[in-house]
Amino acid sequence: MESSYPQPLVMVDIALFTIRDKRLSLILTRRKEPPFEGLLALPGGFVHVQEDADTEAAARRVIRG
Repeated sequence: MESSYPQPLVMVDIALFTIRDKRLSLILTRRKEPPFEGLLALPGGFVHVQEDADTEAAARRVIRG
């Protein structure tokens, strides 16, 4: 079976913590697509093998949105 996705298929998820009002907070995003559309989740996405130098670059791109 041939895939329509570029290979390799790799994803990044980001757990970004910060302190707000003296409390530990985790940055979350609302899912834009099914499954679980509209629910909170860790920010994440595919590594774009043609444009991301590495997984850190992919994570930075995902966070910038």
